[in-house]
Amino acid sequence: MASHASTLHEYRERRIQEKVIELEIFEEAKRRVSSSAIDDLLERLQSTVALQDFLSRPTESTEWLIEGLQPMNTRVLLAAQAKAGKTTLVTNLIKALADEEMFLDHYPTKFHGTVTLIDNEMNDAMLQRWLKRLNIRNPESVRIVTLRGHEADFNILNEQVRRRWAEILRGTDYLILDCLRPIMDALALDENREAGTFLSAFGQLLYDAEIDNSLLVHHMGHNGDRARGDSRITDWPDATWKLMIENQARHRSLSAIGRDVDEVGVMLQKSANGALRVRPEMSSQSQNLEGADSKEIDAADWVLEILAREDEGRAKSWLTRTKWSQAKGQGHPVPKKKDIEPAVESLLATGHLLEESVSGGTRYRINKEERVS
Repeated sequence: MASHASTLHEYRERRIQEKVIELEIFEEAKRRVSSSAIDDLLERLQSTVALQDFLSRPTESTEWLIEGLQPMNTRVLLAAQAKAGKTTLVTNLIKALADEEMFLDHYPTKFHGTVTLIDNEMNDAMLQRWLKRLNIRNPESVRIVTLRGHEADFNILNEQVRRRWAEILRGTDYLILDCLRPIMDALALDENREAGTFLSAFGQLLYDAEIDNSLLVHHMGHNGDRARGDSRITDWPDATWKLMIENQARHRSLSAIGRDVDEVGVMLQKSANGALRVRPEMSSQSQNLEGADSKEIDAADWVLEILAREDEGRAKSWLTRTKWSQAKGQGHPVPKKKDIEPAVESLLATGHLLEESVSGGTRYRINKEERVS
């Protein structure tokens, strides 16, 4: 028995020594990595520059990534009201950058590179549908990361995890994170007090991954005039875009403010395939939309808005006659009557509406899986 106990003790001591050595190696490795990081930092630190030298440096006029909305090498915050269409705007931005075309059919872009979307709000199938319907011509220019259900994977507060994400994202020229709140929740950060902690880490990630341009998506507060939460959220970006719903007709309005950016709210029109375009004639600053002429109202938007209140669905005849006449008589904005049936057919084709046979005819109702902003 004594011999057995002695052998067990020796085995235990040997294993402890092995673990001690492993821990010593691990701690030494950490020290060397930390030392290397400090050396890199010391190399990057700059001395002060005399004002006359600073002012004598050559400067250039603002170079635009998206003319009027985002200068080159900047960070943008998109603050959106609930159900104002932030995901629609984001997917339209992806298409404009990937296909090197006008954003919202209005703002020239100057971009050639890779766009990466980190999304934590939609499931894979829904995100596929939303991107597919826009018919992006250069899909090889877009990379997708879906984090819904495992948002804590984006724990960039941890240096090792952040370094790994930097490796994954390297090669990205424009990064979109949609959106902030679910990740804050997953990391147990208080939106009202600790947003700066996350944003500092996010800024470091952009630096480490060599990403010069980005868009961070966030929700507006209930008062609808600023991004929700910590004031650090609004201090962090170079420019802030605001996406809002203007009136009872639920017209979307986009405005932008920031360094070299000052875009007064413009109204957006959405087509049946999800494409957005600016409607300059409907500027929220110059038009009273409550009394807008019928030709100013998009038929697809109107159909979706009306049927959103009709859980059991409605017939085409109810839309084109009863409801249209009622809304027009009450002075509400309405589309041209002849545009309603084609809009219904387009919405059926894109999956936004469902068709049901009932006693006495056919009814159309909202496909609720597609009602994501």
